[in-house]
Order: sequence, then structure tokens, then C-alpha cells
Amino acid sequence: MSQPQIITDKKLNWVNISQFDAEDYDYLIKLYDFNPHDLRACYPPLERPQVRVYPEYTFLTLHFPVLNEETGRIGAEEWDFFIGEKFCISINEGKNDAIEELFVQCEREEMVRKVQFHQGSIGLTYEILNRLFLGIFPLLNRMSLNIDRIDEGLFDENNESMVTSLLGVKQNITEFRKIMQGHKRVLEKLMEEPGHLKMGTRTAHVYHRLIEYTKEIWDSLLHNEQTIDALHNAHTSLITVRANQAMRVLTAFAVIIFPLTLIATLFSMSVRYIPFADHPYAFWYIAGAIGAIGIAMWVYFRKKHWL
Repeated sequence: MSQPQIITDKKLNWVNISQFDAEDYDYLIKLYDFNPHDLRACYPPLERPQVRVYPEYTFLTLHFPVLNEETGRIGAEEWDFFIGEKFCISINEGKNDAIEELFVQCEREEMVRKVQFHQGSIGLTYEILNRLFLGIFPLLNRMSLNIDRIDEGLFDENNESMVTSLLGVKQNITEFRKIMQGHKRVLEKLMEEPGHLKMGTRTAHVYHRLIEYTKEIWDSLLHNEQTIDALHNAHTSLITVRANQAMRVLTAFAVIIFPLTLIATLFSMSVRYIPFADHPYAFWYIAGAIGAIGIAMWVYFRKKHWL
């Protein structure tokens, strides 16, 4: 069990828990008497994005993308929030350095803590979500750079990893969209049913900013998806064209070689009275005929642009 991180203030308590387990479950249910169903939802596997409003607290679940540096694949990290009048409890997998940094700043610097805790639990929740959303944009930029590299190397015949790169980006976009698809709905529901949170005009305005983030992210994902689909189609067409060119060249060589092979086979038959059988220059006549026919057919195919 990783020990819960706790900041206690006159206005608000912030409890941050990484790697939620049974001891954390017992700790929270004894101290805050949360609905056991909400606490069980904090266990793996990932729950769907949701918001539940109770008289004493609001339970919020959202997913955020995380990049695996070793595999280059996008995965999801779940963030669960218990938001009450005097407390904000965040439960996560401990993969976001920006939130760890925010917690340390609030813990060590009184001025930062006053600023972040001034708007209460709903204000602190916004600051956490704001940093989580801002952390998504570098991932989108990285994805766009990968797409640009694929675009630049599309016509490179020696780039054997092109298909792997294309499929990797397509998979990441699909996973990214799956992670982000519930954010707008959940945030709108949180604003429509604030319950005990008493979301003021200013707070509602900043939460609208989070919804705008979701729209920007979704639009960017849609653009990336359309771009990578176009590149995939172009790459598939390019492979088809190159395969057809190779088949055309191989077919032309087969057509050239066939009559030459036929002539050579006829004159190598072990039968009597073959023309030029006893002629001293028979070999050179036959070789010259084969060469002349081969050159003539090669010139003809070149003029037709079949080679």
C-alpha cells in the first residue's frame, strides 16, 4: 500500500491516493462513510466515466491518456474524485508528475495552498482536472509529429517500418478517442447537477473551459484520424502500384525469354535432319537469331513503356 498523501487546511482537506487497495478502502469508508459501490469502483479494471451526486459528496470518474514510452502505445489512467464541502479526495495510479508536483507545492508553500484551496473542493478539483487536460496536448503534438514523419517517408522505398508506424498511430488514435469520448458528457452533468457544491458563476466559467478543452482535443483527434486514414490509403495504393510495376516487368521478361527458350529447345532436340545440324556456323546463326529476337522484343517493350 502506498501511504495516502494528506494536506489539512482550515478550509479544505486534500487526500491523494495512488494505487488504491483494500487498506485505502477501509481508511476511506471509516473516515468518510462513502457509498461502498463508489469505493469499489476505484479498483481495477477501469470503470466508465461517470458522475454521481449525493447530499454529502459528489463522486466523479474520468479517464486520461498515458503514453507507454517503451511500446509507444496510448493507455488509459483512471482518476476518481470524492468531492465534499470540506474535502477533495483524488484516487489515481500515480502516473502523472504534474499532479504530484501540485500536491508538493500545496504541501510546502503556504501561499500556493491558499490560492488553490481558496475556491474550496470544487476549485481544487478544477485545478487538478485543468492540469490533467493540459497534459493531453503534448501527447497530441507528439502524435502529430509522428504523422508528419510518416508523411515525409511515405515514398521511401526502403522504409520497411512504414506499415507498423501507420498501424501504431491508428491504434493510438482509436484508443485516444475511446478514452476521451465521455469527458464532455460527464463535465456537463457535473455542472448541471452540482448538488452541495454550489458552483458559482466564476467556477462555472472555468469548468466551461474544461469542456472547451474536450472539444479541442476531439477536433484534433478527428483531424489526425482523417490524416492517418488518407496516408494509409495512399500507402496501400503505392504498394499496389509498385506490385503492379514489378509484375509488369516480370511478365515482359517472361514474354521475351519464352520464344528464345523455344528456339533453343527446338535446335537441341536429338532428331535427324535438324536444319543447320552439320553447318560449321550453326551455333553462331542460332545464337545471333536468338539475340536479335530478344533485342527486338526488348526495344518494342521499351517503346511501349512496359519496361
